[in-house]
Amino acid sequence: MDEDLRHNLTKTDTWVRGLFMLLFMIIYGFAKGIWYLIVLFQFVHTLLTGKPSGPLLDFSENLCAYLYEILLYVSFNSHERPYPFAPWPTERAGYEDEQASTAKEEAGEPAEGTSEMGDEQPEKEAVPPEETDEQDQPKDQDKT
Repeated sequence: MDEDLRHNLTKTDTWVRGLFMLLFMIIYGFAKGIWYLIVLFQFVHTLLTGKPSGPLLDFSENLCAYLYEILLYVSFNSHERPYPFAPWPTERAGYEDEQASTAKEEAGEPAEGTSEMGDEQPEKEAVPPEETDEQDQPKDQDKT
């Protein structure tokens, strides 16, 4: 048992990972601060213009994915080091398709994969309420 412990304590890979974990925890704190600023800016931008900033939405989604990658790495759920040792995460790969379908819907055309009546639901027939038994109705206190 002593030999296993000595081997584990002198393993350079674990110590190097520990240093990277410390580095990424510092980066995480800095990136989280940027995320707070983005949240505040998006709120103010939405108040003034009525909608959030599109480019900032893309960046903030990628930043959230980056923060998630850091959390996976420092918690030993991933062995891949996040950016700058890997590519910057791009979570909105389908963003252009999403924007195209939104533009079609705004132009009055149904988006791909949807029917023209996709949002409408058929009306349900009015069903009369079931008759209740006398037991369900409150009893009159005055009757004897």
